[in-house]
Amino acid sequence: MKVVYHPRFLEVYSSDPAVSPGRLEQDSSYLVLAVSAGFDHHVADWGGELTTEDYGIIGKLIKKAADKNCQGRRFAVLEGGYNHSVLGKNVRAFLEGLD
Repeated sequence: MKVVYHPRFLEVYSSDPAVSPGRLEQDSSYLVLAVSAGFDHHVADWGGELTTEDYGIIGKLIKKAADKNCQGRRFAVLEGGYNHSVLGKNVRAFLEGLD
């Protein structure tokens, strides 16, 4: 299942019809919010969709959902991001949003 929850895209790609863009904020049935943070969709990487600012927004959305639904418990695992000239900036923006 791949879920993209972003204010500019708001798209869901999933074989599970129960998944919806607002589910992170509505569903309180989880103890911790775990994120597979892929940074390879940056405009300067092969995905070509997200800006550095977008990664910060995504981090903020995750923080907001975690604060609301699981007492702020959250973590992310780095996945992807192959253009090293922008990877550090993107990770930093995401972590600043997540903090």
